[in-house]
Parts: sequence; C-alpha cells; structure tokens
Amino acid sequence: MTTLSDAGTDGAAAPRVDRLGVVIAILVAVTLALPFATFRATRIASGTGLRLFDALPSMEAAAVTAVLVAALVTAVASRSPVFRLVLGALAIGALALGVGAAGTHLTPTDNPYARIAPASGFWVGVVATAMLVTDAMVRLKLGPVGRLVALVATAALIVALLASGAWSHLSLIAEYRNRADVFWREAINHVVLAA
Repeated sequence: MTTLSDAGTDGAAAPRVDRLGVVIAILVAVTLALPFATFRATRIASGTGLRLFDALPSMEAAAVTAVLVAALVTAVASRSPVFRLVLGALAIGALALGVGAAGTHLTPTDNPYARIAPASGFWVGVVATAMLVTDAMVRLKLGPVGRLVALVATAALIVALLASGAWSHLSLIAEYRNRADVFWREAINHVVLAA
C-alpha cells in the first residue's frame, strides 16, 4: 500500500503513515460528527437528524463509538491485514446493529406512523469501514476461492441481520412490510425484462 516516510535530521526513518488509513480515519471521525439516524413523525414529514448519542441509549452509543474509534486507530496504526479485517468487520457490525437499535429506541409505541431511517453518519461509517475491510482483503491477497467465501459469508450475514428482526423498526423494512407484494411482483418483472 502507498506509504509516506519522512527522514529525520539524524537519518533515521520516521514511522510510515498509511495514506488510505488516514482517509479511512478521517471518514470514521466524520461519521461520529454527522447524524446517525433520522426521525420522522410520519412517512411524509420532514426528518430530524440525530447524532449517535441522541439516537441510542448511552451504553449502546458508547459501545458503537468505542468500536469505531478502535477501527480509526487500526486504520492509521496497524499494518496487520488480519487485524484490519477483524476491526473493520466489527465496526460494520456495530454500525448495523446500532442503527437497528436506534430504530427500536426512537420508535414511539403510540405512533405506528413514525419512521426511523439511517442518516448520513451511518452511511459514511459503512463506506469507511467497508474500505478498511476491502483494503485488508487486498493485503491478504485472497484467491478466487477466498473471495467467493468472503462474498458468501457477507451475504449470509446480511440475510441473518434481516431475518433477526434487528432492523424491523427502520423505515426501509416498515415500508417493505406494507408493500411486499408489490415489491416482489416488480422484482420479478425486472428480472424478466432484464433477462
């Protein structure tokens, strides 16, 4: 990976900084500053962006923040592809579970029309941590079988997340439940037309 190294006045090389790691760290820091979830009183009302500690109970927000900070430090300081892969995957998982918990936490029990959606902080965080995972996989130099296993494992985890109900209070899933028949009819039409 591309690195910068600066020579000191005594001729000794300074620690090398991973440029991509710095970009990932900046994106993770931006994630913590942006709204994590959007609350709308109804599906057509304007939304209010809520940062991580406003969207989640304190302990859960602190746990997600701790994992993101660990990923930030790993992106800059660690050269180990395995460590980068593990921390990146943990960070993606923390974001996914965190946004699901935000949906549960923010949905009022007396308002079935309220909608909670992932906000820009969530999406920037997913992109940043996915970059960390992808960089780690490139450094591991996985062959075709390894990449196929990674793809199948990723798809299985997404299916497990959706099947678990962890995202059941998010607007995307709520709207899907309301229009599942139309969704599948149009998906089949799309496949037929594409084929």
